[in-house]
Amino acid sequence: MKIIPKLGLAQKSDPKIITYTDEKIEKLTGNAPFAAVIPTVADVTLKKDAFETALAASNTSLKNQLRVDLEEMLTLQAYDCVKIASSDLTLYLTSGYEAKDTAGQPTGELDAPENILFRNYGKNSGQLILHHGANIPEENLHYFLTQSMPCHPTICC
Repeated sequence: MKIIPKLGLAQKSDPKIITYTDEKIEKLTGNAPFAAVIPTVADVTLKKDAFETALAASNTSLKNQLRVDLEEMLTLQAYDCVKIASSDLTLYLTSGYEAKDTAGQPTGELDAPENILFRNYGKNSGQLILHHGANIPEENLHYFLTQSMPCHPTICC
């Protein structure tokens, strides 16, 4: 099983990133399989403490740089935990890091598409703009177009 860390660091506020980091430090401290994790717990603790100090001092530029550094360290540490766990999800989860659901959930057979219209031809050669009429955000849809008929000489080729 392929393990992909689930971090979501960019969505966390500054105080939440401190709490999140503290949770990882607590889970990894004394956790024998992850004793050699890189970056080390000590390095992450030092970076988190520096970030917390800059946050308290209202030193915005330093705080922002330290946050970037801390996020990078947490990301590297999560991926090193993946490497150490070697596809053992149960072991990986003891590190305190979460994993993305790579298996997904089966949806079953989808209904056949209906009421599909091509309202215009788009700005690029060969582009068609599809209007499906469904109340579904566009970013949730994927379209695949195949050509099952020979190309008509007056339309393409």
